[in-house]
Amino acid sequence: MQRVLLIDDDRNIVQTLHIYFEEKGLSVTTAGSAAEGMARFLSDKPELVLLDLRLPDGSGLDVLRRIVASAITTQVIVITAHATVETAVSAVKLGAFDYVEKPFRLEDLL
Repeated sequence: MQRVLLIDDDRNIVQTLHIYFEEKGLSVTTAGSAAEGMARFLSDKPELVLLDLRLPDGSGLDVLRRIVASAITTQVIVITAHATVETAVSAVKLGAFDYVEKPFRLEDLL
């Protein structure tokens, strides 16, 4: 079963995505902070990470750097309500698979 890690401090988005991915047959883990997200990433080694840019204890771009540096094979989709061209370019250059602005359609994530 494919594993998905949701790193976002917005409980509504996390709950919606959790339900959506479970209905698609995926195993879902969640984290509400950068520190918790990295810990879960390293322990679970998910195939897909949905990562918010703004977290209560750090930047999603910093988390993305650490994920890429870990050499664990995964795809990261950055999701944010605060999209800018600069952060989109940075995320993709750092190795994000995609960059999606909130609000988004759930179908667009697969």
